[in-house]
Amino acid sequence: VEETTVETSLSVYPNPSRGVVKISSPEAKVTDVKVSTIQGKLIVNKAVNMLNDLEIDLSDYHNDIYLITVKHQHGITVKKVILSK
Repeated sequence: VEETTVETSLSVYPNPSRGVVKISSPEAKVTDVKVSTIQGKLIVNKAVNMLNDLEIDLSDYHNDIYLITVKHQHGITVKKVILSK
């Protein structure tokens, strides 16, 4: 069985963020976005259908490190973002 890994130009910014985090995926269609605390608690779970930019508002949450899991047509990408208000 051969496994192929495809790199996508998915970006999450700004990092650190004051609240609103933008997810940009010009090459891969995003179907699902999840945000969890570094301890593993799921705080955002969104089914989406996008090819450009998406905003996630984390301003109601405490300063911390969050993991953003993005499911797209090429697989799953996890990005770490720091919330610092």
